[in-house]
Amino acid sequence: MTVSLPCAFTCADCGIKTKMRGLAADLEPPRIGPVKMLVEAFLKSYNALIAAKPGCRQAFPPEIALPALFDLAVSAGYAERMVANGGWIYCASGPSLYFPFLDTCPKCSIGQIRPVLGIKGHKPNSDPIGQICGETILAIFSEVFRLKGLSVRLAKSTNRQGDVDFAVYDEAFLALAEVKASPLVLYAIGLQLKDKMEDVVDGEKVAKADHSPATIQSVESAPMTMYVANRNRHISIGPKSHESWPFKELSEYVADLANLEVILEAWKEVYDGYVSEWAGSAARNRWMTAGCGGKVDDSKNLPGLDRTDDIKKGTYQVLKYGTSYKEPCTKRLVRALLVSNLKPVKSWVRYLADVQDVLWTKPKYRREAESLDSSLVAFQKDGVFNLYDGIVCLTGNVVGDAKIGQVFDWQP
Repeated sequence: MTVSLPCAFTCADCGIKTKMRGLAADLEPPRIGPVKMLVEAFLKSYNALIAAKPGCRQAFPPEIALPALFDLAVSAGYAERMVANGGWIYCASGPSLYFPFLDTCPKCSIGQIRPVLGIKGHKPNSDPIGQICGETILAIFSEVFRLKGLSVRLAKSTNRQGDVDFAVYDEAFLALAEVKASPLVLYAIGLQLKDKMEDVVDGEKVAKADHSPATIQSVESAPMTMYVANRNRHISIGPKSHESWPFKELSEYVADLANLEVILEAWKEVYDGYVSEWAGSAARNRWMTAGCGGKVDDSKNLPGLDRTDDIKKGTYQVLKYGTSYKEPCTKRLVRALLVSNLKPVKSWVRYLADVQDVLWTKPKYRREAESLDSSLVAFQKDGVFNLYDGIVCLTGNVVGDAKIGQVFDWQP
């Protein structure tokens, strides 16, 4: 299906018409999988919750609800892709089995200064992580736009080596987006046991060693759960018996407003701890987060835009959008976005605070003006551009353009 961008086919005098048509040819309406049902159910319940309990609007604004949804959906995406008969660990506390995504026991590391180590987590490789996170961002944007009644459309790149990740557009506006998203919280998959497990050693039955490897008979019959460690809550997601697992089961869970409130409270508690750099009692939740260090997860895997390599790469990309598309567009319809789930917390001051409002131009736009003070230099107004027209994050935006501010206003 051809995507009809506003400046690919209608501008007769466009100097980059061929480039814009090539870009359009690489774009298609996003094909969003079963994560769509979870996003729709979550946001429907969220709107019902803040209507029924006005205090929840203040406690859980969209800048909390949307990233909480992102992490829940990404955890589901990891589970759908990775969960297997092997790779589980036995936890005698419970007792339970866990299929973790981080290198620790999700239950026994809560509240501990030092995490339980010697465990292998099962996060996907970087390419699938990018696909899962990108699809989740698009699913959330699509549903938010629908609920707000916006006429803007989304288009996803089909070319992995292409210039953009996705585009947002209408008849008079085109935003090119680079996505750098990754979760804060990863919820392990669990399997609750009735009795503690035993092994046979040298002809004798003995208690199975705590945090030792385990294998289950079949993920297609096991009554699995998603484990919210800081609430010690097992969410039933059942066996992996259909193509929409576990999104369908999680959709049904969050349809209950009380359940949704638990998810929001639990995620906010972790996020607040992360913002505080795990000060005081907040440190109890550190080991359930990506990039937490301590041999649980490499600190290079910090969430969202706190990964400094992503800030650097993303900043180059939005500058490239500016020089390749935004400046050559004579009608000035093009915008450049850096998109993530999490606005940087640890990296904000060092990497973005000083460049968030940078403008750029080129010498050809310089204009002589005799009336100017000699210490001033004049440039043509439409030859000065934002570096970032928007740093669009589910936890809060930095906006340099009025249209971007309108489109990505998260308030319901």
